[in-house]
Amino acid sequence: GNPMIFALLLSAAPLLSTQDPVETPPPKKEFARLNGLQAKTAQEDLVALRRAEKEEARAEVRLRLIGYGEGLVPSVFDAAAQAVEAGRFGDLDTVLDSVLADADLHLAWKLVKKKTPDELRTYLVRRWSDSSREDVKDFLLPLLKDPSSAIAYQAGRGLLRRGHEEGAPAVFEAFRTRWTKEAATLRADFAGLERGPLASLPREPLSSNKLQERLLGLRLFELFGVKEQAKLLLPMLSESDTSLRLAAIDACRAVIEGAPPLEKPSMTQIIEEAEAWKKKL
Repeated sequence: GNPMIFALLLSAAPLLSTQDPVETPPPKKEFARLNGLQAKTAQEDLVALRRAEKEEARAEVRLRLIGYGEGLVPSVFDAAAQAVEAGRFGDLDTVLDSVLADADLHLAWKLVKKKTPDELRTYLVRRWSDSSREDVKDFLLPLLKDPSSAIAYQAGRGLLRRGHEEGAPAVFEAFRTRWTKEAATLRADFAGLERGPLASLPREPLSSNKLQERLLGLRLFELFGVKEQAKLLLPMLSESDTSLRLAAIDACRAVIEGAPPLEKPSMTQIIEEAEAWKKKL
């Protein structure tokens, strides 16, 4: 080997590494645009999606729509109000899951106008809440005051999931009003969280003398409580009110055993479980 060439190669090497990598494109200002023909057929497909009755037909159109990629997003915004009216927003929601990347959520939010239906805004805020974007907190904080309770809840949820307690009031409100009918959804919304950081949340409602607040406290304990504080549940296991006793049992099951809530238990089952937990605590 020629030593001269070797020396040249060595001296060139550091130059290569200090240059900026070429891959990082400038931040996108807008979504890629569909060409005229694509825009026209996308429009037709969106109408077809709204009108298709059978699930197979809808699945087929959804696949076609997903094929347009991110350029479809503005057209989805245009189609949203009619889809909501037809009770079909769920189809658009599925399409957006595929064509809208977390990195582009801020671009989608720029498309929101006064007439954008709450369903689409709620969808976007939920996506922000679930994303790993670094600007999530700044985005969600102002939305805690949104007139739509669904949006305030999604904002609160995204903040709480990251340990920001500013999100608590909106989440408490949703638990008070929606738990009876939507427990499964609300549980899923907070599944897989580490238990330590929010363990103090249930304390205040648990010590309230109002039934509804104590129920709230038990639900919070089920989701955020820690084993070390399980003794707080003892008095609730002896309550005469069945809803309180059941919520306390579910909290014990979740926090101590990682077990799912009881499914439509009988009165006898509730009494037996409550007694068993009293002995364990």
